[in-house]
Amino acid sequence: MNIPPPARTDPTALCSVRRLPDPADTNEWDRLFIPGDIKARCLRFVDTLALLARQRVSGFGLAQHRTLLLYGEPGCGKTSLARCVPHQWAMLHNVPALRVQTNTHALPSGERGGTQKNVQSLFMQLREIAGLGEPTFVVIDEVETLGTDRASANPNTNPLDTAFAVNSFLEAIDDLAAACPNVVFLLTTNLPRMVDRAVLDRADFHVHVPLPDAACRSQILADALAELEAAGIWPYDGGEKFSAAADETWRAIGHATEGLSARLIRHLPLVALTLVSQPAELRPAHLLAAAREHRSAQAQLTAQKGVYTYDFQQPV
Repeated sequence: MNIPPPARTDPTALCSVRRLPDPADTNEWDRLFIPGDIKARCLRFVDTLALLARQRVSGFGLAQHRTLLLYGEPGCGKTSLARCVPHQWAMLHNVPALRVQTNTHALPSGERGGTQKNVQSLFMQLREIAGLGEPTFVVIDEVETLGTDRASANPNTNPLDTAFAVNSFLEAIDDLAAACPNVVFLLTTNLPRMVDRAVLDRADFHVHVPLPDAACRSQILADALAELEAAGIWPYDGGEKFSAAADETWRAIGHATEGLSARLIRHLPLVALTLVSQPAELRPAHLLAAAREHRSAQAQLTAQKGVYTYDFQQPV
């Protein structure tokens, strides 16, 4: 089988494949700031699954599906983590591997039974790719698209089609896990309560990716400012300046970014640039104003129930 090019040129393609390790992912892994030892734990999970596969431990005996589920609020690095863990694992072990990125948005169909057929076609492709024998990591982003909670299916649409599509997805995971011990699934979701319980149960490991803590917020903003510094826009050393606890403005920025996602923190310099007439005028005070603007917008969305809190979205 010829591995297709990494870029997804066809939006209707069910998946794309990339060979690992990939130098582009090394940079992203190093710039992925997540609290605690979550990155290391994910690598240990993959190590454990690989060990069990090498030792031919029965998947039935341990009820394993070689599946890792990452869940949490939007913008905290779940997708990046799912994409980078396979690369990092392949690099650390010096082994070639494949990462398959599924295009979940190409799977739903308005035709009766169409989604079910698309799921079956996807997993036929996955089995063919896994048949090459290399460690194969299948990333399914926004898994609730495929594994929608059947109990909450909208009766005004077509709940039977939804149920059949989810059933097909579950059966396909079971079959591929049993037939191909070299496959590891990495699933992500912002909405765990929208994921069917049977999908959640099939995940061997559940990892909550939280909002960045104070240390991560400092690293994320310093990294974002380094982009501007390299372009000659930001006149300060982002890393040193942000960690200078004696500076009142920087302390205020650290406080104002509490509760923001990594993505929103990376957006702060972008928003701050809109507050000045010339890039050379950009100062820490503009970053503080941008952070407060983000927090105000987030508070309004939450009050209007436009943003689900983590507590509301915890898996049951």
